[in-house]
Amino acid sequence: MVESFVIAENSDDYSITVIVAGHGIAYIGDKSYEAECGTAIAVAKGSLITFRAAPYHSMHMLRIEFSEEPVVQAAGAVKKWPFEESARLNLNRHTLQMTANLERHAHFELEQEQTFEVQALFSEFLSKLHELHGKEKHSVAQPWIEQALLYIKNHYREPLTRKQLAAISGVSAEHFSREFKKHSGKTFKGYVTELRIRAAQEQLLGTKSDLVEIAMQVGYQDGFYLSRKFKQFVGAAPTIYLKKPKKIASLTYNYSASLLALGVTPSVGVVSSWIFNHFRGVIKEQPAKWHDNVPNCVFESIRPFKPDLIIDYTSTEERSTELRAIAPLISLPFEELPWDEQFRYIADVVDKGTEANDCLNRLQALIEEASERLDREIGKRGTAVVIDLGIETCYVYGDKWGRGTHMLYDSLQFTPPECLLKDGQCTIGYIETSLEAVPAFAADHMFFGLPEHGQERSDVLAFMNKESWRRMAAVQNNHVYFIKNDIFYGFDPASTEKQLMDIMRLMTRR
Repeated sequence: MVESFVIAENSDDYSITVIVAGHGIAYIGDKSYEAECGTAIAVAKGSLITFRAAPYHSMHMLRIEFSEEPVVQAAGAVKKWPFEESARLNLNRHTLQMTANLERHAHFELEQEQTFEVQALFSEFLSKLHELHGKEKHSVAQPWIEQALLYIKNHYREPLTRKQLAAISGVSAEHFSREFKKHSGKTFKGYVTELRIRAAQEQLLGTKSDLVEIAMQVGYQDGFYLSRKFKQFVGAAPTIYLKKPKKIASLTYNYSASLLALGVTPSVGVVSSWIFNHFRGVIKEQPAKWHDNVPNCVFESIRPFKPDLIIDYTSTEERSTELRAIAPLISLPFEELPWDEQFRYIADVVDKGTEANDCLNRLQALIEEASERLDREIGKRGTAVVIDLGIETCYVYGDKWGRGTHMLYDSLQFTPPECLLKDGQCTIGYIETSLEAVPAFAADHMFFGLPEHGQERSDVLAFMNKESWRRMAAVQNNHVYFIKNDIFYGFDPASTEKQLMDIMRLMTRR
């Protein structure tokens, strides 16, 4: 499983990586591909491939490597590596089942006869991928269609006509209309209207601008005309739409928890186990579909619920476009905005500004009380650091990735260790390091998250008995604290309050 970090490999072999669950981005050379459930990334030998899981999301991937250039039988001809330097493939049910069969065989030591069977299965799998690749290449739209769609996307705020786009594309208006609908599933006019109304919905929810201003921003000349088109598309006038209760799909732990803290239960929500238990009483009262992680195939999972609004972190353009085809999308750059600003923004979207103020004011009172106590008991704050420990990789967190750092650095006024302040490392989320190198990030107060699995946990604890660790001032001063990963994961109000309580209990030993 890959969770919000990067895997990069420069392989000397050919490889096919099947995304079994989750989503992220695959980078090969100067190309990037959306890597989501049900897709495969094929890469020729000698290429650097990097997978980056979406923030706070996971990926389960099956990677198949082979050193010899594969030979594929297709249409009576023998072909070698059938893909370009790299390719993204959309798998069907049959090839996904073949993937599962290959993965199952990978976990067992095979007899010679079984080895031949697996090789035959792999050859068939490769042939099926080649067929899918050929179909996708032949079904690709004419280049001018893609250019027209891109032009519309970049210029829908301006006056646009079918005749104008046909002229830009170098085809007749009639041919443009036929090909456009064949490729997009919508008429030119319907496609542009959907883009403009989606943008208007998001502006209404996210900015509270008036209709005249929004109309000018989305390509209409006046608020009255926007209101009429809005009602035709949405089924309600803008003023009624704003007041109407909405079915919300929340695709992140933090935003689901933020909605619950505001008394709003999403219809579809990704929620951590700790938050689920914390709000169990509220959750039981409202019918909803809960996921403990982003659904394997997110679009297919949320589409049947017909949400009125989707809330997510800022993601790729391709993913955002697909989500907007389902419902208006509110996406926030979680690494750039302070956690409380994100909370207030979501509260404004769901018309819960008063509740957000009450929640944050109560939390601020607890922070001030905690700060006064720290003044009395430890005086000068000094440095602090939060690190997730693992045998293979450790993660040192900055001030924009949860794990209680927003409490330690912003609210309680501890400072990061000097090495995190160099070159702005504290603001990039996290740094990967080794267990041996953790003492380089020593601070006056050190908060450690331990692995969940027994053997790795035992191995890490054993490693911490080494002399290099015992020499750290935090160890000698008894300022090492072990935190619970599920509690210190998020930066929503409920998690933040619990993190504050735990930090105070650990640091004051009460």
